[in-house]
Amino acid sequence: MKKRFIAPLLAAVMVMSSVPAMAANFSDINNVPWDGAKAYINDVADKGIMVGSVENGKQVFKARDNLTYAESAQICYTILKSTNKLGSTGDYVKKWEAVMAGYNIPTWAYTSVSYCLEKSIVTISDLALFMKGTKSNYATRENVAKFMGRAFSNLGYTGDTANISLKDLSSVSAEALPYVKTIAGLGIIVGDENKNFNPKNLITRAEMAVVCSKSYDTLSGGGGNNDPKPSENKEVTAYGTVVSNEPYNDSYIITLRTSKGDVFSFLTNSSTPMTYNNKTVKNDYPGKEDVVEFVYEGTTLKSLTVITDADGGYTYFINGTINSITATKVKLENNNNYYTFSPSSVTATLDGSGSTISKITTACENYSVTAKLLMDKDNYVIEIHATRDTSQVYGPIEMVSKAKIKINGTSYNYANVDDLIVKIDGSTRNIEKLISTFDDYDENNKKVYATLNFDKDGDVTKITAVTKDEKANSGKIVSISETKIRIGSTTSYLADERDLTVKIDGVTKTLDKLISICKDDDEVTAKLTFDDDDYVIKIDATTSDSDDTYEGVLKSITKSTIKVGSKTFSYSEDEELIVKIDGESATLTKLINRADDEEFNVKVTLDDYGDVMKIIAEAEKSDDNTDVSGEIRSATNSTLKLGSKSYDVKDPDDVYVSINDGNNRISSYKELREAVSDGKVMNVDVAIKKGYVSEVTGDVTAIEDVDITDVYPDSDKIRISVSSGKYTYEVKSSADITLDGKDSNLTKLKNRLDTDDLYGSLTLRSEKVSSVEAYTK
Repeated sequence: MKKRFIAPLLAAVMVMSSVPAMAANFSDINNVPWDGAKAYINDVADKGIMVGSVENGKQVFKARDNLTYAESAQICYTILKSTNKLGSTGDYVKKWEAVMAGYNIPTWAYTSVSYCLEKSIVTISDLALFMKGTKSNYATRENVAKFMGRAFSNLGYTGDTANISLKDLSSVSAEALPYVKTIAGLGIIVGDENKNFNPKNLITRAEMAVVCSKSYDTLSGGGGNNDPKPSENKEVTAYGTVVSNEPYNDSYIITLRTSKGDVFSFLTNSSTPMTYNNKTVKNDYPGKEDVVEFVYEGTTLKSLTVITDADGGYTYFINGTINSITATKVKLENNNNYYTFSPSSVTATLDGSGSTISKITTACENYSVTAKLLMDKDNYVIEIHATRDTSQVYGPIEMVSKAKIKINGTSYNYANVDDLIVKIDGSTRNIEKLISTFDDYDENNKKVYATLNFDKDGDVTKITAVTKDEKANSGKIVSISETKIRIGSTTSYLADERDLTVKIDGVTKTLDKLISICKDDDEVTAKLTFDDDDYVIKIDATTSDSDDTYEGVLKSITKSTIKVGSKTFSYSEDEELIVKIDGESATLTKLINRADDEEFNVKVTLDDYGDVMKIIAEAEKSDDNTDVSGEIRSATNSTLKLGSKSYDVKDPDDVYVSINDGNNRISSYKELREAVSDGKVMNVDVAIKKGYVSEVTGDVTAIEDVDITDVYPDSDKIRISVSSGKYTYEVKSSADITLDGKDSNLTKLKNRLDTDDLYGSLTLRSEKVSSVEAYTK
């Protein structure tokens, strides 16, 4: 926890936080462009809108320095947030991430910039101003006023624009002029001693402090011309990563960064309450890059709790209900992203106890499961903490009577059969109807599925049943993943991709294609076809824009028009135009630039006015051959994913595969897919020919969540069982072996197998097992 290496503070940190610490203690407060700036600087610092940096153990504001565009967007967002004027919010970062990445926007500003893009405070064309390569550009007074003016206009503010006394408004661009007038009319900006606005000058941090202070007062119910007033402090709890600690006299300065990029600096000492491993610690402090929960009130740090004692890594939490989970990735409901993890290194708990990914997957089949994901700096999951909602159970009905119902091998009694709520396919029925329905379906070897709700005593109060008939299996797609699809209240499991047929608007497509379309179109309907085991074997999907699309070869494209085949369509760059290239979100500019050198097939979707609202582009496969390397994240018959990038597979039978798997060898693409499903981690080299995967070679480096079936200490071997079969591996004499978290060896594992079942994970190196983590079931 405590690192005796104390790193210097980040002297150049100029990021604005939600509520800063040490706000009004700037050592350079007298170094201001004009004396009246001091009150505004202290005011915005007290209000948590702007912070300074730490140099040589002292807080500095640097009032004469210029402000970047990213910082101005952050400040605008912070003002709206601190005055409760954000309005509706959503996962805007995910929506705009590709656009921001295309313009090299720094990741710490993603939350604020994506919000500003969503609310049209900043437009896509404005993003070109933000950066020059990877270097941040400084903002002009005119553009900052434009951003602030748009924010105020969104909230219905107009200002007294008739009596503005600025003399040089003719120098303001036509685009910015109405917003400059709005801000000036509200008294938020004023001219210099000659009543000039100086629109093209770069804005200083002191000038921005004035804009912030007056904007805050106006949005809080005061006026832009009010004098700064002190703000009220409230106790706030937040999560963050320790950026640095630095001694300061008899105390120290701790700097923290939250997952949103907000930076906090607190002056505190060893008596500040700190919790580590559920114990209160004195005369200690968290080390650099530890993850902490911190409680603060204004400029005072109230307490710290160390969550992760890290040697490195920027981490944060994501919470939600699990939509789907595989051996290498998890998806949460109301979130379009898959979060990947390494089966050999992820930590998993279920209902507060140590668990495995396999057990969490099983729990998801019978319960609604919420999860708290701990992410690392590369957006990989390093911890999954899952909790079952035991107030509900879902599964096929195995028996039902007037006294009880059996699901998943367990029988449940009713709280009161007379008060029991019974629904079948959305209609209110009674228990007698459910019994007769179950009997009819059972006689024909069909299943009736049900969700059970319980009271506090564990007795059933409600049964929601669904039958697998045509009516129940046609309708709007509510959610879809690689393993299941939900239509209305019915969730159905998909057959293996080799046995699954997917059609979209009458054309055969891949499952990945349908999942991608459903992310962008919430009005996709489908009809499902099942096999005898109630697995979906065919999906006939229809998109909402099937009659308003046009497909063809991209002939030309500009910022306002696109020519597809012989037809030309128009759009406005300022509108929320959706652009995707090869299945990935992109920008219009990126497509325009790539179209100069590449050929594309495109599908354009039109709105009710005939204007383009979506462009889906797929690049023609080149004849270039390339080689790539990495860890396999997923494998389907159509794609192979290494890290965060996917590569197309044309014909799995044509792919040459040779992967060392201890004493075994993976020698076909089918075996590779089975190995990924079994939780095997593989580092491989992949050859790409003519745009498709042609060769995969490498090694298995780990196997997660396996049953250990036998151990042979005399020959240094271990035997495991996975879904595709049983395998024997040689174990290095120097292998690191643990049993239930304690040091062990093969002999002890062999002895334990005589009385208990074992499961665990293996790590391989040079084709032999280098470590074994074993646990009793």
